[in-house]
Amino acid sequence: MANHDLTSYDPVRIALPGASVADADVDARIREILEQIPEYERDDAHGLCMRDKAKASVTLRENGVEMHGLNHVDLTITVGDGFFPVAFAEGMLGMKAGDRRVFSFEVPALGSSGDDGCVSVMDADIEVREVRGLVQPILCDEWVAAHIPRMGTAARLRETVRGELEGERSRKLADLKRARCSAALGERLIGDPDPEVVDRVASRIREDFERQVIRGEAGGRCGQLARLSDEERERTITAEAARIASEGAAIGLMAEHFGVEASDDEIDRILETSRAGSGASWQAFGELGDRERMRTVAIFEKTLDMVVESAIVLQSSNEG
Repeated sequence: MANHDLTSYDPVRIALPGASVADADVDARIREILEQIPEYERDDAHGLCMRDKAKASVTLRENGVEMHGLNHVDLTITVGDGFFPVAFAEGMLGMKAGDRRVFSFEVPALGSSGDDGCVSVMDADIEVREVRGLVQPILCDEWVAAHIPRMGTAARLRETVRGELEGERSRKLADLKRARCSAALGERLIGDPDPEVVDRVASRIREDFERQVIRGEAGGRCGQLARLSDEERERTITAEAARIASEGAAIGLMAEHFGVEASDDEIDRILETSRAGSGASWQAFGELGDRERMRTVAIFEKTLDMVVESAIVLQSSNEG
């Protein structure tokens, strides 16, 4: 770090979104809770929609051969719940009590994904006996008493939901504040980060990405990288590695400037609890022994704590 410096060692200035939870956020979470406990009303004249329930006599044949145990079998079906193929559920849409419908659809053949063109033709013969339509429950004291009695009243449930949302937002804001403080420090770095550090960080990012792909994790950062071409992905990984390395170098300079140290007791606590750090502080240090590596982690984390504590929040908004 001898060839590096920071443009300033003053407190960083960052912007953060507002911390308040809007009524609309509470309403959305309440709707999720209500949908998790669906309610149905019998309405035989109602045409079946997705998520409705039906009592029906079902016969299924695959490539002309009757499927074992599915010959005029009476079943209670939740339309579109995934137990039967989507095409089967779609074939039931609009049916009312007393209706009979015969239709065909295709599914991947046994042992095939369907991409190879190997399919089975299914013939369905369905007679609906009873229809129970999904109704949207209304939040009230009676509903709470029936389904979440420990809450007591609808007002208590709303209050609890708001508290949970506020806790979630507070934790997210704390993480965001830490990330933005680290990024602000990285932007103060004079000079490029050590190429060897950038290469090490890039290698870790690639390894993490490959592990997530193998595990089938398609969301979040992994999903974003997976949608890029090989060339775009490599550019993105290199840029991210350079950013992380810059932040690590900047935090290291702050630690030197303020003389931040880590005691042996602190190192012991880190080793005992396996809190091996994350982000810039974990990625930036070199190939050191475990104990010295933990010391570096502790110093970096303590330094970032100081930066976060002294940060000046310029504005609050309703973003995020």
